[in-house]
Amino acid sequence: MKLSALKRDHRLALGAWVNDIPDMPGLRLKVESIDGFTARKAQASAVRDIPLGRRVAALTPEDADLVETEVLLAILHGWDGLDEDDGSAIAFSPTKARELLTNPDFEPLRSAIRMAAAIVKEVGKLGTEDAVKN
Repeated sequence: MKLSALKRDHRLALGAWVNDIPDMPGLRLKVESIDGFTARKAQASAVRDIPLGRRVAALTPEDADLVETEVLLAILHGWDGLDEDDGSAIAFSPTKARELLTNPDFEPLRSAIRMAAAIVKEVGKLGTEDAVKN
């Protein structure tokens, strides 16, 4: 195995722009890797916040959703192309992201963030202008 195959660009820790997300025309997301340091730290913190009695055996689906929400919020750094029905742009903010990601009606947005973060994990290096931008 070549050493270069293992190399990841440290600038990805700041997040990378992902375009062309399936079923999300025009949406771009700036995310970190789904399994990077920020994601792991957010996951550990969210699990610690669950009462011990509820996390001893296994997390409930509700608790697992809460943990995933905190991970997604931690790795999401921006969006572009997310608009209100009237066409006005929805500005990214942590508050707006939390509002959308805690609403079960917006599961497709959660899925898009998961997918974009998996793409950042797989691309792993700053190589293509369309796939990864800072």
